[in-house]
Amino acid sequence: MDRQGKAVQTIVSSGKVSSGEWDAGTELSTLIIGTLDPFRIKIEITHPWGRPLLHILMTESTIKILSFSEKKFYTGKTGKRGTFTMLGIPIDPAIIWSFVRAYPVLLPHFDTTATTTDQITCINSKKENIQTVDFYPKHSYPRSSFFMKADAELFFSDYNETGTIVYARKIVVNSPKDKTRLLFVFDRTTVNKPVPDEIFEMEVPAQFQAIPLGEE
Repeated sequence: MDRQGKAVQTIVSSGKVSSGEWDAGTELSTLIIGTLDPFRIKIEITHPWGRPLLHILMTESTIKILSFSEKKFYTGKTGKRGTFTMLGIPIDPAIIWSFVRAYPVLLPHFDTTATTTDQITCINSKKENIQTVDFYPKHSYPRSSFFMKADAELFFSDYNETGTIVYARKIVVNSPKDKTRLLFVFDRTTVNKPVPDEIFEMEVPAQFQAIPLGEE
């Protein structure tokens, strides 16, 4: 798993995302761009007719969210407890990279143990379980990754292979605590191609209200 996690340095995925929270479950277009070093993530979600809904920009230390429906500009620190508004993904670089990479990445841990033949558990230095990864019985691909402290789970399916690189084309984000469940289906993914720095710039409309995350 560590080998797969480090095999992808850049990734660009496009597809659809659906949730009952948005327009009665309408499928929205999504574009996700990420680089591992330096850690940068850009997520754009738009309506089917092209109007932007949500833009998210994340680095190792900061997160910025443009909510076009609210005309608000949210800013905060990466790693601060909480979740993206409407996305239900914890603001934690390791968890976010699992989603963007479309393959589970292990959290920093002290040890791992095989809980069952199809499951491993990561343990921190306090001997606390922090993450479990379940595998499909018929092959070695990961099926899900559960993050205990965040109470969030990612489900991976419909895998594709590009050379030695494996990634899922379908991801479900499930956060029972926030009552959020999103389905991402990617129809195109490109890995390890150069990504221009200007992609990770965010232009904030003058009329948008700036709000620190946690004060919305």
